[in-house]
Amino acid sequence: MNFDEAACTPVARRALFFARGEALNHGGPPVEPEHLLLGLVSADSELLRLTSDCRFDVTARIRASIESLMPLKPVSGTWPEVPHLSISASTCLVVALNESRNLGHTHIGSEHILLGLLAYPSAASQILNDLGFSADTVRDRVRGGSITPQIGQATGNAVLRGWTISSE
Repeated sequence: MNFDEAACTPVARRALFFARGEALNHGGPPVEPEHLLLGLVSADSELLRLTSDCRFDVTARIRASIESLMPLKPVSGTWPEVPHLSISASTCLVVALNESRNLGHTHIGSEHILLGLLAYPSAASQILNDLGFSADTVRDRVRGGSITPQIGQATGNAVLRGWTISSE
Protein backbone atom coordinates (compact mmCIF):
# COMPACT_ATOMS: atom_id res chain seq x y z
CA MET A 1 0.00 0.00 0.00
CA ASN A 2 1.37 3.38 -0.99
CA PHE A 3 0.78 6.82 0.45
CA ASP A 4 -0.64 9.39 -1.98
CA GLU A 5 -0.05 13.02 -1.14
CA ALA A 6 -2.84 13.90 -3.59
CA ALA A 7 -5.27 12.11 -1.23
CA CYS A 8 -4.38 14.59 1.50
CA THR A 9 -6.47 17.53 2.50
CA PRO A 10 -4.88 20.94 1.96
CA VAL A 11 -4.06 21.13 5.69
CA ALA A 12 -2.31 17.75 5.61
CA ARG A 13 -0.37 18.78 2.48
CA ARG A 14 0.63 21.97 4.27
CA ALA A 15 1.90 19.87 7.19
CA LEU A 16 4.03 17.83 4.75
CA PHE A 17 5.33 21.03 3.19
CA PHE A 18 6.29 22.42 6.60
CA ALA A 19 7.92 19.09 7.50
CA ARG A 20 10.24 19.47 4.52
CA GLY A 21 11.21 22.93 5.75
CA GLU A 22 11.77 21.61 9.28
CA ALA A 23 14.13 18.96 7.90
CA LEU A 24 16.14 21.71 6.22
CA ASN A 25 16.07 23.81 9.42
CA HIS A 26 17.55 20.90 11.35
CA GLY A 27 20.44 20.19 9.03
CA GLY A 28 18.91 18.73 5.92
CA PRO A 29 17.25 15.60 4.65
CA PRO A 30 15.84 13.16 5.38
CA VAL A 31 12.44 14.10 6.76
CA GLU A 32 11.99 12.20 10.05
CA PRO A 33 8.83 11.65 12.13
CA GLU A 34 9.91 14.54 14.36
CA HIS A 35 9.86 16.85 11.32
CA LEU A 36 6.39 15.55 10.45
CA LEU A 37 5.27 16.43 13.98
CA LEU A 38 6.74 19.93 13.70
CA GLY A 39 5.00 20.29 10.34
CA LEU A 40 1.75 19.26 11.98
CA VAL A 41 2.32 21.81 14.77
CA SER A 42 2.73 24.54 12.14
CA ALA A 43 -0.16 23.48 9.92
CA ASP A 44 -2.83 22.49 12.47
CA SER A 45 -2.01 23.40 16.07
CA GLU A 46 -5.75 23.48 16.79
CA LEU A 47 -5.92 19.72 16.14
CA LEU A 48 -3.29 19.15 18.82
CA ARG A 49 -5.22 21.31 21.28
CA LEU A 50 -8.50 19.52 20.54
CA THR A 51 -7.09 16.00 20.78
CA SER A 52 -5.20 16.59 24.01
CA ASP A 53 -6.45 17.03 27.53
CA CYS A 54 -3.47 19.25 28.36
CA ARG A 55 -4.09 22.59 30.01
CA PHE A 56 -0.90 24.11 28.64
CA ASP A 57 0.40 25.04 25.18
CA VAL A 58 1.24 21.63 23.72
CA THR A 59 2.66 23.11 20.53
CA ALA A 60 5.34 25.03 22.42
CA ARG A 61 6.24 21.92 24.43
CA ILE A 62 6.42 19.78 21.30
CA ARG A 63 8.70 22.26 19.55
CA ALA A 64 10.94 22.63 22.61
CA SER A 65 11.17 18.86 23.08
CA ILE A 66 12.12 18.23 19.46
CA GLU A 67 14.58 21.08 19.33
CA SER A 68 16.30 19.73 22.44
CA LEU A 69 16.81 16.45 20.55
CA MET A 70 17.51 18.00 17.15
CA PRO A 71 18.98 21.49 17.52
CA LEU A 72 18.38 23.95 14.74
CA LYS A 73 21.22 24.01 12.25
CA PRO A 74 19.96 25.43 8.97
CA VAL A 75 21.83 24.19 5.95
CA SER A 76 23.87 26.48 3.82
CA GLY A 77 24.33 25.92 0.15
CA THR A 78 22.05 23.93 -2.07
CA TRP A 79 20.02 20.88 -1.08
CA PRO A 80 17.92 18.70 -3.34
CA GLU A 81 14.71 20.40 -4.38
CA VAL A 82 12.59 18.07 -2.24
CA PRO A 83 13.94 16.44 0.93
CA HIS A 84 13.33 12.72 0.98
CA LEU A 85 11.39 10.78 3.56
CA SER A 86 13.18 8.47 5.94
CA ILE A 87 11.78 4.95 6.14
CA SER A 88 10.29 5.75 9.56
CA ALA A 89 8.55 8.91 8.29
CA SER A 90 7.27 7.01 5.27
CA THR A 91 5.90 4.31 7.58
CA CYS A 92 4.09 6.97 9.65
CA LEU A 93 2.39 8.23 6.50
CA VAL A 94 1.37 4.74 5.36
CA VAL A 95 -0.10 4.21 8.85
CA ALA A 96 -1.95 7.54 8.37
CA LEU A 97 -3.45 6.18 5.16
CA ASN A 98 -4.49 2.96 6.93
CA GLU A 99 -6.04 4.95 9.80
CA SER A 100 -8.05 6.99 7.31
CA ARG A 101 -9.34 3.86 5.60
CA ASN A 102 -10.09 2.10 8.89
CA LEU A 103 -12.14 5.09 10.00
CA GLY A 104 -14.04 5.05 6.72
CA HIS A 105 -12.72 8.47 5.68
CA THR A 106 -12.20 9.38 2.03
CA HIS A 107 -9.23 11.64 2.66
CA ILE A 108 -5.98 11.82 4.61
CA GLY A 109 -6.19 14.72 7.02
CA SER A 110 -3.93 16.14 9.66
CA GLU A 111 -5.70 13.92 12.22
CA HIS A 112 -4.58 10.81 10.31
CA ILE A 113 -0.98 12.04 10.25
CA LEU A 114 -1.21 12.51 14.02
CA LEU A 115 -2.47 8.92 14.36
CA GLY A 116 0.38 7.71 12.15
CA LEU A 117 2.89 9.52 14.36
CA LEU A 118 1.37 8.04 17.51
CA ALA A 119 1.50 4.52 16.09
CA TYR A 120 5.14 4.44 14.98
CA PRO A 121 7.73 4.13 17.78
CA SER A 122 9.93 7.23 17.53
CA ALA A 123 10.99 10.27 19.50
CA ALA A 124 7.89 12.01 18.07
CA SER A 125 5.53 9.36 19.44
CA GLN A 126 7.33 9.42 22.79
CA ILE A 127 6.93 13.20 23.02
CA LEU A 128 3.23 12.89 22.18
CA ASN A 129 2.77 10.07 24.71
CA ASP A 130 4.60 12.08 27.39
CA LEU A 131 2.16 14.93 26.76
CA GLY A 132 -0.79 12.60 27.27
CA PHE A 133 -1.78 11.91 23.66
CA SER A 134 -3.11 8.46 22.88
CA ALA A 135 -4.11 6.93 19.57
CA ASP A 136 -7.37 5.65 21.07
CA THR A 137 -8.40 9.11 22.29
CA VAL A 138 -7.49 10.79 19.00
CA ARG A 139 -9.27 8.05 17.02
CA ASP A 140 -12.41 8.44 19.13
CA ARG A 141 -12.44 12.20 18.64
CA VAL A 142 -12.01 12.04 14.85
CA ARG A 143 -14.18 8.98 14.19
CA GLY A 144 -16.97 11.09 12.69
CA GLY A 145 -14.58 13.09 10.50
CA SER A 146 -12.12 15.95 10.74
CA ILE A 147 -12.44 18.04 13.88
CA THR A 148 -10.55 20.98 12.41
CA PRO A 149 -11.30 22.61 9.06
CA GLN A 150 -9.37 20.69 6.39
CA ILE A 151 -10.39 23.07 3.57
CA GLY A 152 -11.88 20.51 1.24
CA GLN A 153 -11.29 16.80 0.93
CA ALA A 154 -9.17 14.83 -1.50
CA THR A 155 -9.24 11.21 -2.59
CA GLY A 156 -6.93 8.90 -4.46
CA ASN A 157 -4.49 6.03 -4.12
CA ALA A 158 -1.28 6.30 -6.12
CA VAL A 159 2.43 6.48 -5.42
CA LEU A 160 3.52 9.32 -3.15
CA ARG A 161 4.40 12.21 -5.41
CA GLY A 162 7.39 14.46 -4.78
CA TRP A 163 9.08 12.22 -2.23
CA THR A 164 11.78 9.62 -2.39
CA ILE A 165 12.20 7.01 0.30
CA SER A 166 15.51 6.83 2.13
CA SER A 167 17.23 3.50 2.50
CA GLU A 168 18.54 4.53 5.98
